Amino acid sequence: MSLSSPIIEYVVSIQIDTNLSKEANEWAFEFQLKGDRNEVNFSLGQHMIRIVRKVFAANTNCVSYMHEFRFSEKDVGKIKQLELVNFMCQESIKEVNLLEIQVKNIFRNDQQIFPIDKPISSNSRLVLRPNLKPGENGIYYVITTHTGNKQMNKSTELNISFQLIGDKAKTKSIALQHSQLNKQAFVCGKKDVFEIFANDVGRITKVVIANQSDSNPNNHWFVDNFEVKNLKNSEISNFPVNKILAPTEEIVLFPMSICEILYQVILRLNELDGQASPNKHLVDIYFVIKGIKGSTKKIYLNNYETKRQDHHDQDPKEKYFEFKSDDVGKIEQINLSINAENSPDNYIFIDFIEIKIPVRSEAYKFPIERVLGEYFEDGKCELDLEVWKHPERHSHIDYEILSETGPDQNKEAKGKVYLVIYGDACRTGKIELNDGSFENSLMDNYEFSAPDVGKIKKIEIFYIPLNSDSEWHLEAIQIKVACRNEAYKFPIHCWLNAKNDHLELFPWKKPHFNKV
Repeated sequence: MSLSSPIIEYVVSIQIDTNLSKEANEWAFEFQLKGDRNEVNFSLGQHMIRIVRKVFAANTNCVSYMHEFRFSEKDVGKIKQLELVNFMCQESIKEVNLLEIQVKNIFRNDQQIFPIDKPISSNSRLVLRPNLKPGENGIYYVITTHTGNKQMNKSTELNISFQLIGDKAKTKSIALQHSQLNKQAFVCGKKDVFEIFANDVGRITKVVIANQSDSNPNNHWFVDNFEVKNLKNSEISNFPVNKILAPTEEIVLFPMSICEILYQVILRLNELDGQASPNKHLVDIYFVIKGIKGSTKKIYLNNYETKRQDHHDQDPKEKYFEFKSDDVGKIEQINLSINAENSPDNYIFIDFIEIKIPVRSEAYKFPIERVLGEYFEDGKCELDLEVWKHPERHSHIDYEILSETGPDQNKEAKGKVYLVIYGDACRTGKIELNDGSFENSLMDNYEFSAPDVGKIKKIEIFYIPLNSDSEWHLEAIQIKVACRNEAYKFPIHCWLNAKNDHLELFPWKKPHFNKV
């Protein structure tokens, strides 16, 4: 049984260039409000108006009028979209200039601003998103604030807003609401994170932070640092502040200038079961360094391989790279990924990575001690690594696989078969099942050790025929996990061949397709 949404109070403020309460007797706005939980339809007219106040534009003589309404409706959750379905007005007013609409969910203390600045007439229709003018493209930003240890007040009424200014555009002033880390934002010594949807301003050139709190001694904010991350391109702009921001005060900040420095990277390789990778060349390796000032761009490491100048006899298991990139400050994390081809011969076994910054005589070591590749361990080709911290590894268990070839198999099927097991904890790599052939009505048995995936949710099967007319009539697959006394059966009854070479299967469910 689903519970109905509670009825809550909303405040809607509509800013236009005309005082409708004086200029017209009959008018109405029809809206649809959408949130992450629900949507509601409502109308606002002359009889619902609570207050009209004048708004004077900064540095101009222009005057507009803010019309405020209050009404009760279902809770839509976090406000995502507002649609002006219709505007009706008497014939004496042909059009009005709609400047802005503010919608506040009193219950959640969630206020969203919809900038418009566009003339509308009877029967106008607009779809609006928070902080975006009609027609603007929006992106997500992550705002991270650090409140300093000098923050002495315990106010719960801080009203902090910001504006981004870039080389392409600028945002409206946007309130920082609902920290993802703390119930109460801007507390002494705490970090807060906010996700904001706004127009794409391009490369950020400055930011304006304003304390719009009431004039009260308790409403000062000691802001230590302000950071903006553009989720579209992962660019991070860092703004050191170290300043107390008084009520009604605002400050203009410029991003920390980032210079290029030299990075030296040592990649220590290992061997898998005594066998080196058969590749003559290193697999494609990509690298992102993350520090307290930001992140480097994604670097194709192979382009920067060179010889070490400080060692006459370089260890053949060590690969050495040098490149220049943005100074990210003290290194906290790296992202390592490979672009291995879909082949069991493409993998890399890394013992560790060490990064040196000669200009500051700093060195950071990242222990890895694992294989990256589609066909090994958990099939990962990407890792997020922290300094001196081993990546998470899943314990291995024994699996028994039974594959049943169907009675319609008239001739021996020649091809390679790979299996991937997915569970609620992780997945395996691509595991080779057969020695290259399958015969009519035979049950083949395989045993192997692989990461413990937990409860098995699905499997994938990949068939690579040795020639174009080779096909395999697969009746069923069964997987046994002896350590937990579990068994999973996957009924199939299907032909695998050059055209139908991949299956996604779920326990006890036949796949949805016709036999070939």
